[in-house]
Amino acid sequence: MKTIKKYATMLKLFSILIVIPLMLWIFIRNLKIWIQGNIPKKILLHFPILTKRISPMTKTLGVIIDLVPFFIFFLGIYYFIKILDHLKKGNVFTTNTFYIFKKLTKIALIWVIYHPLSFTLLGLVMTLNNPKGYRYLSVNISSYDALNILLFGLFLIVTSLMHEGLKLKKEQDLTV
Repeated sequence: MKTIKKYATMLKLFSILIVIPLMLWIFIRNLKIWIQGNIPKKILLHFPILTKRISPMTKTLGVIIDLVPFFIFFLGIYYFIKILDHLKKGNVFTTNTFYIFKKLTKIALIWVIYHPLSFTLLGLVMTLNNPKGYRYLSVNISSYDALNILLFGLFLIVTSLMHEGLKLKKEQDLTV
């Protein structure tokens, strides 16, 4: 139990001191690019955007689509830290811990599903102002995306089974 508490403490410090500031820096950098009216390079590399200036509506939609993963990530890191707090207290096999684990797994699955979807949406939104025949609707799902979706789907099933098993055990403990 001591090692779990030690690892939980180290992971929490790592998350708070390194991961969160790094993601905030990337979030702010991306937001600045959009606010300045520029189009991020990751979009320009994949889609021919024929207009010099993007409309305010296109910019707004681009910001929303591009920044949603950050909000999903920060929600996930919140639940991750909650799990670490439970582990530090020694609450390893509790209903609350499994419930939070299940939420974290759902958030991770949403994140990996949104990744290819966001690329599709960004391509569509950014090429809407192009003339007819030059607008793009490109659906890209790489083997990496498919593997992530499969793995996190499996994690969700395992977490749900563990949660149900704990409920059954508690119910069985009450039976005389």
